[in-house]
This record gives sequence, structure tokens and C-alpha cells, in this order.
Amino acid sequence: MPQPAQAASTVPCRNESSLAVALRDIKFAYHSGEADVIRIPQWSLGRNEHCFIAGASGTGKSTFLNLITGALSPNEGEIRLLDQPFSALSVRQRDKFRSRHIGVVFQQFNLIHYLSVRQNIEVAAYFGGSGKELTEDKIHALFAGLQLSEDLLEKRADNLSVGQQQRVAIARALINAPELLIVDEPTSALDASARDKFMELLLATAKASAVIFVSHDPALAGFFKYKIDICDINQAARNRS
Repeated sequence: MPQPAQAASTVPCRNESSLAVALRDIKFAYHSGEADVIRIPQWSLGRNEHCFIAGASGTGKSTFLNLITGALSPNEGEIRLLDQPFSALSVRQRDKFRSRHIGVVFQQFNLIHYLSVRQNIEVAAYFGGSGKELTEDKIHALFAGLQLSEDLLEKRADNLSVGQQQRVAIARALINAPELLIVDEPTSALDASARDKFMELLLATAKASAVIFVSHDPALAGFFKYKIDICDINQAARNRS
């Protein structure tokens, strides 16, 4: 069970080769001439470190995640992921890097509903460059770790319970053994008991990855050593509050 959250703690400084994420002088606005939505002078997360990020609606959490995944590009500044100049890559290069090195668990899971569970995972494995035989071995290992029955593999994604969809989404995100896992509000549909079980499974399965976990739920902060509010690093959000 998680311990009560202490005062927000920041991730300690590291040298760049040991970092999963390094942001420097980041500015982002959706349209020219508008106020910045994101303004982060500096922030970093070490490899294998897990960080909980909280924040009210409108403080830039989703934009922050979209910048880190490469769905958006900063107007100014540099994003380095795994010691690579991620924000300087072309769109195609970012897509390739993301599929091989970053796993994402979305709030709505984003499973392809008309495909089977196996096919959902195999699609992610294909884009990550995993061979079929290796993928099968990884699926068995992930299903065991996530306490999922292999009977679900041939079931369509739209026939799964919410809890099963969440665990399949984790398996899909971890199939390529990503060095960085990004998790966006995945527990909103769960009761407290199911939520805590989900968190225990997620963090145990992702122990070899750096994790950025975003949630409105302060009860989840106790699962993490590092805890911050997005306003602690995003000066643009502080200026709007």
C-alpha cells in the first residue's frame, strides 16, 4: 500500500549520460503571439527513476507530455531523451525513436478495438523492431507479471473489462522494453482497491524503465519517491495562477 505523500520533492540533478529526460529553456505556445503554455527553464529525470506529476486542469500537463513524446515540438529550447537530441530530430526520426525507446499508457488506453489482444501488442512490437519469436516470449512474460490470463490473447479488445484493458495497455507499452514509460491518468475508472493493485503491477513491471506518471489523484503520490506539481517546473502555469 502507498504511504501518505510527503511534501513535493524534485528529481535530483544528474550528469546527462545518466538521464532519461533533460529539458532546457523550453518554451511552447500553440499559436504565434499567444502566451506560453509551457515555460520550463530546466528539468530532468534519471534513468530508472519514477516521478509522479500532479497539477490542476489547465496547468500544462498534457502539453508537457506531448512535448516529451514528440507529438509537439518546443518553440524554443532543447529536449534530450536518453542522451539524444530528441527535439532536433525530424518527425520521422522522432516516430522511430519513440516506437523503440518510449512506452505510453494513455488515459483512454487507445487499444484498437477491432483487433485481438495479441494483435494490439504485436502492432506495437512491429513498429519497435521486435521479431515475432521474441515478441511471443515477451508477451508470455508480461502476461505473467501483470497477472493476465493468456486466454485473453485471442479476445477482441472491445470485449475486455476496464481492468483488463488497462493491463493490456501496459503490456503493449512495455513490449519493446522501453527505457522511458509515460503514463497519463490511467486509474480514473477504478475504485481504490483496484487502483492500488494496478499501481503495484505497473511499477513492478516497469522497474527497469524511467517513469513519468501524471494524475489528478493525490492518493497515488505515495507510490513514488519523486513527486512534483507541474507548477513547480512550469513557470507559465505559475504566472497564470
